[in-house]
Amino acid sequence: MTDPDAPAGRGREAGPLRSLLSSALGLLQSHVELAGVELQEEKERLRQAAAVGVLAVIGLGMGLLMFSALLVVAFWDSHRLLVLGLLTLGYLAIGIGAVAFMRRRLSDQPQPFAATLAELEKDRERLRGRS
Repeated sequence: MTDPDAPAGRGREAGPLRSLLSSALGLLQSHVELAGVELQEEKERLRQAAAVGVLAVIGLGMGLLMFSALLVVAFWDSHRLLVLGLLTLGYLAIGIGAVAFMRRRLSDQPQPFAATLAELEKDRERLRGRS
Protein backbone atom coordinates (compact mmCIF):
# COMPACT_ATOMS: atom_id res chain seq x y z
CA MET A 1 0.00 0.00 0.00
CA THR A 2 1.24 3.43 -0.88
CA ASP A 3 0.78 6.71 0.86
CA PRO A 4 -2.18 8.53 -0.74
CA ASP A 5 -0.52 11.91 -0.06
CA ALA A 6 2.71 10.97 -1.87
CA PRO A 7 2.97 12.03 -5.50
CA ALA A 8 2.65 9.26 -8.06
CA GLY A 9 5.92 7.56 -8.97
CA ARG A 10 7.87 8.81 -5.91
CA GLY A 11 7.95 5.41 -4.21
CA ARG A 12 9.79 3.80 -7.10
CA GLU A 13 12.39 6.61 -7.27
CA ALA A 14 13.07 6.71 -3.52
CA GLY A 15 14.28 3.09 -3.40
CA PRO A 16 17.17 3.44 -5.86
CA LEU A 17 18.04 6.90 -4.49
CA ARG A 18 18.20 5.56 -0.94
CA SER A 19 20.29 2.64 -2.15
CA LEU A 20 22.67 4.99 -3.93
CA LEU A 21 22.98 7.24 -0.88
CA SER A 22 23.50 4.23 1.37
CA SER A 23 26.25 2.94 -0.93
CA ALA A 24 27.90 6.37 -1.07
CA LEU A 25 27.84 6.68 2.72
CA GLY A 26 29.27 3.17 3.04
CA LEU A 27 32.10 4.05 0.68
CA LEU A 28 32.76 7.29 2.55
CA GLN A 29 32.83 5.46 5.87
CA SER A 30 35.29 2.84 4.61
CA HIS A 31 37.55 5.54 3.18
CA VAL A 32 37.52 7.52 6.42
CA GLU A 33 38.36 4.34 8.34
CA LEU A 34 41.21 3.58 5.93
CA ALA A 35 42.54 7.12 6.33
CA GLY A 36 42.42 6.69 10.11
CA VAL A 37 44.39 3.45 9.94
CA GLU A 38 46.98 5.05 7.66
CA LEU A 39 47.28 8.02 10.01
CA GLN A 40 47.92 5.71 12.98
CA GLU A 41 50.54 3.77 11.01
CA GLU A 42 52.28 6.98 10.00
CA LYS A 43 52.27 8.25 13.59
CA GLU A 44 53.78 5.01 14.85
CA ARG A 45 56.44 4.99 12.14
CA LEU A 46 57.43 8.57 12.94
CA ARG A 47 57.51 7.86 16.69
CA GLN A 48 59.83 4.89 16.20
CA ALA A 49 62.08 6.82 13.83
CA ALA A 50 62.32 9.71 16.29
CA ALA A 51 63.19 7.43 19.22
CA VAL A 52 65.88 5.58 17.28
CA GLY A 53 67.18 8.87 15.90
CA VAL A 54 67.54 10.42 19.35
CA LEU A 55 69.36 7.35 20.67
CA ALA A 56 71.65 7.32 17.64
CA VAL A 57 72.50 11.00 17.99
CA ILE A 58 73.26 10.71 21.69
CA GLY A 59 75.35 7.55 21.30
CA LEU A 60 77.30 8.70 18.26
CA GLY A 61 77.77 12.17 19.68
CA MET A 62 79.25 10.88 22.91
CA GLY A 63 81.43 8.41 21.03
CA LEU A 64 82.76 11.10 18.71
CA LEU A 65 83.38 13.46 21.60
CA MET A 66 85.38 10.89 23.53
CA PHE A 67 87.31 9.77 20.44
CA SER A 68 88.14 13.39 19.64
CA ALA A 69 89.36 14.00 23.15
CA LEU A 70 91.50 10.86 22.93
CA LEU A 71 93.12 11.99 19.68
CA VAL A 72 93.78 15.52 20.89
CA VAL A 73 95.35 14.25 24.13
CA ALA A 74 97.44 11.70 22.21
CA PHE A 75 98.85 14.36 19.86
CA TRP A 76 98.92 17.26 22.35
CA ASP A 77 102.67 17.77 22.24
CA SER A 78 103.25 17.32 18.51
CA HIS A 79 100.26 17.96 16.20
CA ARG A 80 97.31 19.12 18.27
CA LEU A 81 96.21 21.82 15.78
CA LEU A 82 96.44 19.43 12.85
CA VAL A 83 94.37 16.83 14.72
CA LEU A 84 91.76 19.44 15.72
CA GLY A 85 91.55 20.68 12.12
CA LEU A 86 91.16 17.17 10.70
CA LEU A 87 88.50 16.30 13.27
CA THR A 88 86.61 19.47 12.41
CA LEU A 89 86.70 18.66 8.69
CA GLY A 90 85.64 15.09 9.40
CA TYR A 91 82.67 16.21 11.50
CA LEU A 92 81.61 18.70 8.85
CA ALA A 93 81.72 15.95 6.22
CA ILE A 94 79.62 13.69 8.43
CA GLY A 95 77.08 16.47 8.99
CA ILE A 96 76.80 17.35 5.31
CA GLY A 97 76.45 13.66 4.40
CA ALA A 98 73.72 13.20 7.01
CA VAL A 99 71.76 16.19 5.70
CA ALA A 100 72.03 14.89 2.11
CA PHE A 101 70.94 11.43 3.23
CA MET A 102 67.91 12.77 5.12
CA ARG A 103 66.83 14.96 2.20
CA ARG A 104 67.02 11.98 -0.15
CA ARG A 105 65.21 9.74 2.34
CA LEU A 106 62.41 12.23 2.90
CA SER A 107 61.89 12.78 -0.82
CA ASP A 108 61.59 9.00 -1.38
CA GLN A 109 58.79 8.57 1.16
CA PRO A 110 55.43 7.42 -0.18
CA GLN A 111 52.69 10.00 -0.30
CA PRO A 112 50.64 10.04 2.91
CA PHE A 113 47.22 8.42 2.52
CA ALA A 114 48.25 6.86 -0.79
CA ALA A 115 45.95 3.86 -0.30
CA THR A 116 42.99 6.10 0.51
CA LEU A 117 43.61 8.25 -2.53
CA ALA A 118 43.95 5.15 -4.73
CA GLU A 119 40.64 3.79 -3.46
CA LEU A 120 38.92 7.11 -4.08
CA GLU A 121 40.30 7.17 -7.61
CA LYS A 122 39.04 3.61 -8.22
CA ASP A 123 35.58 4.63 -7.00
CA ARG A 124 35.65 7.66 -9.24
CA GLU A 125 36.54 5.53 -12.27
CA ARG A 126 33.79 3.03 -11.41
CA LEU A 127 31.24 5.85 -11.22
CA ARG A 128 32.40 7.27 -14.53
CA GLY A 129 32.04 3.85 -16.13
CA ARG A 130 28.44 3.54 -14.96
CA SER A 131 27.38 6.97 -16.19
